[in-house]
Amino acid sequence: MNVKLLEELVDVQGVAGYEDLVQAIVVRELKPCVDELYEDRMGNVIAVKRATEGFEGERPLRVMVCAHCDECGFMVREVTDAGYVRLRGVSGPNNQTVIGQQVRIAGTETVCGVLVPTSPDLTTFPKIEDLLVHTGRDADWVRQRVRVGDRATFDISLSTFNESIITGRNFDDRLGVFCMIEAMQALKDTPVSVDVYAVSSVQEEIGTRGAMVASIAIKPDIGIALDGGCIECPTYGKKDGWTAKVGGGASIYQADGLTVCSKTLNGFLEGLAKREKIPCHDNWHGGTDAHQMQKQGNGAYVTTIGVPTGYMHWPHALADLRDVQAVTDLLQVFLPEAHMMGVSIDPWRKIDTGSAV
Repeated sequence: MNVKLLEELVDVQGVAGYEDLVQAIVVRELKPCVDELYEDRMGNVIAVKRATEGFEGERPLRVMVCAHCDECGFMVREVTDAGYVRLRGVSGPNNQTVIGQQVRIAGTETVCGVLVPTSPDLTTFPKIEDLLVHTGRDADWVRQRVRVGDRATFDISLSTFNESIITGRNFDDRLGVFCMIEAMQALKDTPVSVDVYAVSSVQEEIGTRGAMVASIAIKPDIGIALDGGCIECPTYGKKDGWTAKVGGGASIYQADGLTVCSKTLNGFLEGLAKREKIPCHDNWHGGTDAHQMQKQGNGAYVTTIGVPTGYMHWPHALADLRDVQAVTDLLQVFLPEAHMMGVSIDPWRKIDTGSAV
């Protein structure tokens, strides 16, 4: 596992709509191991590994693997006359966790500050809009470097608790991007019998926008979203479906708030995991790019495979490198065997109505 690459992906800024720095890393890493590489108008990066053998009919099956590269964060909405910066959330960092956190604003140069409340008598968790970023600088200095619309993120880097437990800012969904890159690199010289479209999608956190555009263009027959798995823990209470477990392996979604996952695809993945002794378990919550692959064009067999992740949209998320490896391994095993799922490129399966006499 390339932990140095994981650290680079997790630490780089990439709030929805401003994913350029992340995508530059994705392009660099995928370029040597695919046949074609594209960027579309939305900013999605699409890497294509073409089928080389073993398919029948006019074309191979199209398999789209999609991991979103954007993260939750903030947008500057004002620099006050006292030099404070007001923000608004971009896809909702958790309000319970933000007071006192250091943030990094991507202006003409990086400007750092601390999120502070405007009152000493808080009795509820304040909204992002009701906090100030204190930079320690005067208004003129800040305004020379920061303008309305600039993006900001928590100023937090990847760190480890032990040999497997990691914490960082935006595991949702840089862990998925990492798994996709690792699997594609491992399959560089492996023949496949499907056309694989590995998509680093943009703007998932504000409505799965990039995946919609990419899905319309690719028209996948099979789609796998790589994302986080919503974990079971006391912080979340007993939310229905938050069944993923840190250390439990790959989390295979059965359904989420946007998608009813394919029983055919899930059964095939679970069979591969059992055969290869890759740990996996069910997950039932969230909402991912999978639904865009499922409902565009002629439709597709879709699911989501997640790395169980605690405290997504918090300053510090928590995950297990063994789960990251399990997701990577499952994807790496699946792609060379996807043509064996028994599905057709024909979106309509003809049903025999009997012969007229």
